[in-house]
Amino acid sequence: MKKVIAKMAAPIALAIAMSAGVSANEIKWHGINNERPAAFTPISCSEARKMLVSHGFTHLRARDCSGMQYRFEAKRQEVAHVILFSPESGGWVALPR
Repeated sequence: MKKVIAKMAAPIALAIAMSAGVSANEIKWHGINNERPAAFTPISCSEARKMLVSHGFTHLRARDCSGMQYRFEAKRQEVAHVILFSPESGGWVALPR
């Protein structure tokens, strides 16, 4: 069941991004780890934050750290982004605002 949910995260994020006016060509998924064991604890909000900081994001603000997808607001190279993070797979996508 968790694998099914994790596989659904990308299409859901794509639909959200496209409804916000972001084209599919602008979206890049990062850090998806398909080799994680089936029985694992999802990544916590604070762990997700550390991962995003290590990828160069600053001014991170957690907006929603519940459910199947976390939502952050941050800056990278002075450009504001909304970041959708999958706690199941560790994958994330940064959508420029």
